[in-house]
Amino acid sequence: MAIFVTIQVWAFMTYETAQYQLLLVFESPWTWVLWVLVLAGLLMPVAGMIVWKAKQEVRTPDLSWTFRESDVTLLEFRDMIRQYATDYQYLMARADYRLMALASVVGLTLVGAPIILMRTTVYVISITPVIAGFLMMILGGLITMILFRLIPGPLSDEFPFHSCRRMRKGLSQIIDLPGTSWAGIRVLLGESHGLFTIRAPRPEVRVEDIESVARIECETDRAGIIVSANAILEKVNGEEERISSITSDVTRLELTRLVKQLLEAYVRERGDEGLLDEILQEVEQAIESLRKTQ
Repeated sequence: MAIFVTIQVWAFMTYETAQYQLLLVFESPWTWVLWVLVLAGLLMPVAGMIVWKAKQEVRTPDLSWTFRESDVTLLEFRDMIRQYATDYQYLMARADYRLMALASVVGLTLVGAPIILMRTTVYVISITPVIAGFLMMILGGLITMILFRLIPGPLSDEFPFHSCRRMRKGLSQIIDLPGTSWAGIRVLLGESHGLFTIRAPRPEVRVEDIESVARIECETDRAGIIVSANAILEKVNGEEERISSITSDVTRLELTRLVKQLLEAYVRERGDEGLLDEILQEVEQAIESLRKTQ
């Protein structure tokens, strides 16, 4: 309610300002621009304080997470984080660049449209202050939504936001590795008192014919570039063993070598060499080809 009243007050202030400042807009257009910047600049801290206070008042039960690993496709991950962002938007903190771009467009329209409209008919000129106030109302709503999503609350660390674009870029670097058959996202899902959280998403690829026990998990930077990779094999007793890792210079050649190491480790432990002969040959040929191109 407080933010709604605030936006209405700012829209009225813009209407009143436009009635006087637009009369001299052709003599001094920068004065109008300055007034718009001042009004929008004053709105942001006021809206920010209201949003911050609202987020601090959010209460949940004491969270004690029960986590489990899950493998999902990129499309499943996209749908998952969209629903997650909708359900817990009042708890998480994230920058919404689309809304920021839209707010910039509305702000430029608020500055430029009244100047253009003042060159039209008498009727349009008479309602231009109303149009300016309406545009400020839209801009105020957008600013409030941006700040609501951006400002952290006391539980924002428990509900981190994740980027599908980052995972998509990471997957693009491993999706067609020789000797692999499935690529997706491995996530850590937490549940507590009916609330859910998503943690540590990372691209992964599974080795052909032994998908259930052999995989390569990758870590990415903020841009989605793979910065490390771990070759993991599930043993007969159910325990997982890290066969090998890459912590720098993560190239396609090094990733393909991880696939080979997983295949060889599986053969050493279980002895199913004949089953994987063809895949091993394919991977070795790919390694030789990649060596020649480097």
